[in-house]
Amino acid sequence: MSPRGTLTVPREELHLLNPSYISLLVREFVRGYQSERRQGAPVVLVFVAIPLVLYLPVRSSIPRNITSSMYVWTEDHRDLQAAVAQRAGALHDVVRRGVMFALAAGTVGLERALLFTDEGPLAKPSTLKSITTPDMAAALSRIAWIGRWFARAGDPATILLTWGLRP
Repeated sequence: MSPRGTLTVPREELHLLNPSYISLLVREFVRGYQSERRQGAPVVLVFVAIPLVLYLPVRSSIPRNITSSMYVWTEDHRDLQAAVAQRAGALHDVVRRGVMFALAAGTVGLERALLFTDEGPLAKPSTLKSITTPDMAAALSRIAWIGRWFARAGDPATILLTWGLRP
């Protein structure tokens, strides 16, 4: 507790849960998704993708090969799948604020429950190094890949069920 009686949140958590940072993750997820599907990303999928990429054990164990099946991976990693489902619920409001921030900033658009962007990739990771922690940079570097992975996985309802969430 701080002197004023408020809860003190570690610096890293403040950065990771900041709506501005979450909006960058949303934009990069959408960009990755669009690169595979040529259409907007279903809004509901960011509520799985963001908790997934923010959780180091999942982020470090997801495959590097885009042709790897999400369904096979989740079968082989039931413990991590359950952790993502739990975190998705806990981070719902954080992700919602990040989506709203991205919409307000104009980095993503929304049409018929699909998020889209026409912006190019973020600056080189070396440019972002000065404004991010190592964990933030790692999440930023993986989220577009997760967008592509989700786009290849098919129906949003099936993706949600795969991660232990209800559509």
